[in-house]
Amino acid sequence: MVIRLSQKPFAHLDPTLAQLVILVVSQDNSCRHCYGAQRALLKILGYSEKQILKLEHDLHLADLSEREKAALDFARQISRANPRPARPEREALMRLGYSQEAIAELAYCATSCCIINRIATMLAVPPMRSFEKLPESLMGRFMRPLIARSIRRKGVFELPEPPAAAGDNPFLPLITALGTSPCARVLHRIV
Repeated sequence: MVIRLSQKPFAHLDPTLAQLVILVVSQDNSCRHCYGAQRALLKILGYSEKQILKLEHDLHLADLSEREKAALDFARQISRANPRPARPEREALMRLGYSQEAIAELAYCATSCCIINRIATMLAVPPMRSFEKLPESLMGRFMRPLIARSIRRKGVFELPEPPAAAGDNPFLPLITALGTSPCARVLHRIV
C-alpha cells in the first residue's frame, strides 16, 4: 500500500508542485524521514537552501506564484484537517486556473503524503542521511539534471479502471471523485 501511495501518478498536477506539497505536508506532520528526503529532492530540482528555508518558515514569503501559494495553502488545510478545505477553497483554486482534475490530484497528493508520514512515524523509520547528502555530493551534482528531469516529467498513465458497482464499497465516491486521474486507479487498487 505504501509503495502504491508513494507513486505520483499525476496527469493534471505539476510534478514540481507535487514535490512542494510533499514538503509542506511532511513539515506539518513532523515526519523527519519524509521531510529530510523531500528537502533533498527539492535541492535536486534546483531549489536553493535559502528558497527552501523561506518556504519552511513562511509560505507567503517564499518565491512562489500566488497560484502555487494557494495550492500549498490548500494542501496544508488538508494536512491539518481543521478546518478541512471545502467548496470555497476549491472554487478559489479554480479561479486561479486549476482544473477540477488538478485539484483532485492535489488533494490526493496531500492526503497520501499524510498517510505515508503517519506510517513512517509509527514505524520510527530513521532519516535517510545518505540520500539527504546526495545533492551536495559529487555524484549528486553530476546526476542532479537527470534526476530532476525524471521527476519533472509527466508520465503517460493508463486510465483508471471503472470502479466496481457501488454494492458495499464505501469508498466509491472518493474513487469516482478523482475522475479520469491515474490516482483513481491507484486508490481503487488499494481499496
